[in-house]
Amino acid sequence: GSTFVLDADIDIEAYCKSNLDANGIGGWEPIKLSGSNFEGNGHTIKGLYINRNSSNQALFYSAKNIKNLKLLNCDIKGKDNVAGLSSSSATIKNCSVKGSIEGESYTAGVMGSGYYANTSYCYFEGNVKGKNYVGGITGFQASFIGWEMIKEYTLQDIRNRLHGGAF
Repeated sequence: GSTFVLDADIDIEAYCKSNLDANGIGGWEPIKLSGSNFEGNGHTIKGLYINRNSSNQALFYSAKNIKNLKLLNCDIKGKDNVAGLSSSSATIKNCSVKGSIEGESYTAGVMGSGYYANTSYCYFEGNVKGKNYVGGITGFQASFIGWEMIKEYTLQDIRNRLHGGAF
């Protein structure tokens, strides 16, 4: 797949807010990176805003690899598979997310749900709220065979009803 590279820090808050309807619904439309990679080069994306009552809400939907990226001041609301960086399966390395994430199921600071996915050296700071499968790093991990979480931590307020934890 292709590799997309971020060359500088960017602030997308004004862009996100310009895509809201009269009821405040809308914002960022997740980028589908199926089979592709994203290299953040240590840069920061600031002001990600999403408010939709639909699933798969995050910066990316279905990326292969996401590396070396910081997400700052994010505010994301959705239904299922809601997170800061990836709504579903991805290999995520050396990334951080700071902000507020709210969904129903499979909701987390970094990745909503993962199937044969890995996260390493990731950090989340903020608030996560959901009903089922809620966590700071990932909301749900389907396969633990060959899956690892290396040197990750969260500073968060996680509020959920069923199935969830710090990671």
